[in-house]
Amino acid sequence: MGQQAELAQMEQEARNMMHQGVEYGYIVCRKGKVITHGRESTGDPTHVTIDTRCPAGARPIALFHSHPNTGNIQPSDVDLREARRHGIPNVCVGIPEDGRVKCYKVPGVA
Repeated sequence: MGQQAELAQMEQEARNMMHQGVEYGYIVCRKGKVITHGRESTGDPTHVTIDTRCPAGARPIALFHSHPNTGNIQPSDVDLREARRHGIPNVCVGIPEDGRVKCYKVPGVA
């Protein structure tokens, strides 16, 4: 699967799982050709702490979380810093109110 197709698949899965009102997120993982995710986490309106462990045998490929009540589809500096700190190459952000999801490559992470 190419990177564009992989990002599109991650975005669709995220759209299907968003909650409204509070930040929600999970680690997106790949095991072979299968994209899966780790434990789902729910936070408060402005923050969520995400467990970055993938299921056994899978590797992290993205960090997904929602930005409710803001309409801001851009990852924050904190989002990018956390992904970089954990060696996660992509950050996906979703807007629950309108279903938009966009994934971004994290600079400096292969």
